[in-house]
Amino acid sequence: MDSADTLHLHRFGCVDSTNVLALEMGARGAPHRTVILAERQRCGQGQRGRSFSSPAGGLYCSLILRPNLSPGRLPCITLATGLACCQSLERLASVRPGIKWPNDLYLGGRKLAGILSQSHGFPGADDFFVVLGIGININTELTAFPASLRPQVTSLFHITGRCFDLEQVARTVALEVTAVVEKLETRWDSLLAKFAAHDYLAGRTVMYHPVTGPVVQGTGAGLSSDGSYRVRLTDGTTIRVVGGDLVVLNRTDRD
Repeated sequence: MDSADTLHLHRFGCVDSTNVLALEMGARGAPHRTVILAERQRCGQGQRGRSFSSPAGGLYCSLILRPNLSPGRLPCITLATGLACCQSLERLASVRPGIKWPNDLYLGGRKLAGILSQSHGFPGADDFFVVLGIGININTELTAFPASLRPQVTSLFHITGRCFDLEQVARTVALEVTAVVEKLETRWDSLLAKFAAHDYLAGRTVMYHPVTGPVVQGTGAGLSSDGSYRVRLTDGTTIRVVGGDLVVLNRTDRD
């Protein structure tokens, strides 16, 4: 039996996508806590089929977990992963990122990381597993990004002036994600409180772009108990956001 800190780590140079590789390996029976770590991705994936820029120096990894989750908690796994990443980076680099619901980490008003969660099968089934794709700008020079992205992104190297061991970061993050995901069923209330302490959107003016329907403006008002996000509209009403995009209007460096 694996110990609590056992990881099955596979390192690669350049791959198309660590998530695609992880889904293939998971379907072939890769064990719980398998980590796929790559130096670069040719076709990094973001939410809703968007591309994810993956220049050299970043952390690009996908974690395969086979958790005991109820269907109602599965949508919260992205938030759990974001919280675990925040807690890991606080320990490793003495920084305090914020979580931009549902899947991004921001630091100093710029994007530091993105998360892509995918699942195979149904919770409770023998073939059920999740793939948690994590991309963090660690040792990345900002000039490595396309010019259009540079004003919007940051990296730990840019913030701290330090370089980090990417495998050590991957191991730390993967173990923390595993630990937090294990608390989704039994300690959700405590995770909600920790998320609130890292909520990047709280109090900020946002534009909500739903999948369908009109764009509306409001203020970030925190996470709901089911993992959806609350936005207080200009007329005083509050809506629950379960999909679409929240775009920050008054981005500052307060983080």
